[in-house]
Amino acid sequence: LIFITSLGFVSNNCIAQTSDTVRNKNLANNINSETSYEKFTISGSKSTFDQFYAAELNCSPTDWMEVSIATEPQHGSAKIIEQQLIMTYASPNPRTSCNGKSILGKVLEYSSEKGYKGEDNMTVEVINDTGQMIKRTYKITVK
Repeated sequence: LIFITSLGFVSNNCIAQTSDTVRNKNLANNINSETSYEKFTISGSKSTFDQFYAAELNCSPTDWMEVSIATEPQHGSAKIIEQQLIMTYASPNPRTSCNGKSILGKVLEYSSEKGYKGEDNMTVEVINDTGQMIKRTYKITVK
């Protein structure tokens, strides 16, 4: 039951939509999924790249979800911050009734080194209480 707003990674065979380029393995079960994203930021600025939350069908949070930075960026810093988020699910996900409700989740923030311009990369892993895991790789262009 991992739900990530910009990824659209869902379980119970409910697949949300995404506007990013996604490469999934084992999409039918949404287990051990790998995705790649292209992100852009301005040198020295803090950017929020993603939001992560996990909800049951009744909109309550799942037991737990671990989000960690598996590979640190080489030309900046990244951190995972816990905060209240507003749920948004795309149809046909049965959790669309949760849209607009608040849930405790996590946010991925990235800041490049001041003055750096060029490419950077990092990887984030998400594991939940049912053993599902996704790995997200971010290709970052710093302007």
